[in-house]
Amino acid sequence: MTLVRGEELWETRSDEDLICVGCRTLFETPDELLDYACPDCRNEGFIRRRRRASRRVEERWPAKVGATWVAVPTVLFEAVVPLGLDATDLALLVVLEAHRLDGDGATEVWPSQQRLAARTGSSVATVKRHIKKLADAGLIEITRESRPGGRYAANHYTRRGLDAALSQYVRAQEEVNATPRPGCIVSDEVDQQPEPVPLLSERPRIEDDADEPPPF
Repeated sequence: MTLVRGEELWETRSDEDLICVGCRTLFETPDELLDYACPDCRNEGFIRRRRRASRRVEERWPAKVGATWVAVPTVLFEAVVPLGLDATDLALLVVLEAHRLDGDGATEVWPSQQRLAARTGSSVATVKRHIKKLADAGLIEITRESRPGGRYAANHYTRRGLDAALSQYVRAQEEVNATPRPGCIVSDEVDQQPEPVPLLSERPRIEDDADEPPPF
């Protein structure tokens, strides 16, 4: 491990991570930094560490358990509250993603509501209610294909709205991190310091009123 800062950050190899000395946040490339500083705490010192093989998804779990996995960005969990999601909404989004063969949000998936209920541990009525909630919020899109005789096939789901919402959330967070925080601005002007509070020994003594009877 090596302590680096400034231009030294660009010497980071593809198999190395950068760890902020201040808040211990891990960054995979210097491109994630803001003017050579941590976007979270504005610290300019980083530890350059070789990336551990255990960071690979399939190696984070026991044998055969991590053989298959669902790619879900961490920002989805961070944006749960801003997007107004609850545990059932999140579970449905993850299950829908498990049916997707690639990362294109426009790609349709069509698990049945019975399968969604079984995978999320919910009832079909609960699945219908939360699917409608996600669609009304513009996070997923639903299309239905009709069958001969007027019957409908399973719903087809896409997540273009979720992609757009998460992208907007990330941009908003970047703007917040780019805004200078109070106490971190170095100004050329001399800040006016508040007058120091005098010590007890320096404060004027308040004499008791002689005519005032003692309280006891």
